[in-house]
Amino acid sequence: MKLVGLALTLSVVATPARAQWGQTARIDTFGTFFSFGENVAIDGDSLVASAPNHEGGYGSSHLFEPDQTSSWTLNASFPKSTAGNHPPGDVGVSGDTAVAVYSKYAHVFERDQGGPGAWGLSAIAQASPPSATAGNLVSISIDGDRIAAGDGYENVFLFERDQGGANQWGEAARITVPHVGNAFGTDVELHGDLLVVGAPDMGDPNFPPVIVPGLAYVYRRQPTGAWLLEARLVPTPSGSPSIDFGRAVGVSGNVVAVGAPKYSSGERGSVHIYRKGAQWTLQDVLIGGLTFGYSLDLEGKRMVVGTSADHAYVFEYLPGSGWDDGYELDPTENTVFFGMAVALSGDRIVVSDQLANNSAIYVFEPSP
Repeated sequence: MKLVGLALTLSVVATPARAQWGQTARIDTFGTFFSFGENVAIDGDSLVASAPNHEGGYGSSHLFEPDQTSSWTLNASFPKSTAGNHPPGDVGVSGDTAVAVYSKYAHVFERDQGGPGAWGLSAIAQASPPSATAGNLVSISIDGDRIAAGDGYENVFLFERDQGGANQWGEAARITVPHVGNAFGTDVELHGDLLVVGAPDMGDPNFPPVIVPGLAYVYRRQPTGAWLLEARLVPTPSGSPSIDFGRAVGVSGNVVAVGAPKYSSGERGSVHIYRKGAQWTLQDVLIGGLTFGYSLDLEGKRMVVGTSADHAYVFEYLPGSGWDDGYELDPTENTVFFGMAVALSGDRIVVSDQLANNSAIYVFEPSP
């Protein structure tokens, strides 16, 4: 367990990570009051962000790419389709495919759809047949030819390319909550044949019903296409009260990270890190300040963690030493809710300040 001296409530100062990071871009295309960047995702040179209050409150999602001067420019906007009745929720991007959830639907956008270099709607994925108990989708993750989407209640849907016909994204599997509880699928993350599902309001069945710490579940895809439960991850110490464990999840290779932003009496948050050996075991617990672990993204030996209290940090895994003490990302101007959404791809980190009067997205890269 490691105490990270990173937030307002703590007086300890973090030591710098191996790399220092600087802001390289600020994107504020839509100005004020659009909640621009409520959800963000990045893969290589493609950055996707939602703006739920744009387009007269119907909402839209937007894709940005860097130009020859490394400035991020708007390449495509994805307004609400007639199939959805709610503003966009979570977003994702993998290669030449981007996704956004609207109501009970996952909208799929692809490059060269409608012309060379253009991005356009290629498919609308939905449960088939729609479940009477399935709520609106609230989380989404895409990796290659697979999409996972959770309703934050009791279902996670798996869609695959060409399922149901060429260029279709049909439902290939559905995972339902394994025992009584709520918020199953509040966050989901795909990586190859692994899927992690966060359930921050789920109770541990080994404890009384009043103990509701939150849980996370690891599923693995089988050669048959079925997704089987491989592990149920619980916070430490066991029997913790409501700590929002599972509010944010990440997976990369044989490592899973789970955020618990209410870890200690509502004053400190945490990120639990698990590693797969013979089984999934707890490797480390990073404890930070207020709402630490509200958002996170994990890729390889690097992790970015955000709060809802105007902070975000990047951590590196050092072989033989474990996770370092972190480096605080510092935007060049005053922010309000910097850190509520984060994303990571290679040497780029994206952090949004989406509820400020001038909502914006910040891009960070390692300093020379």
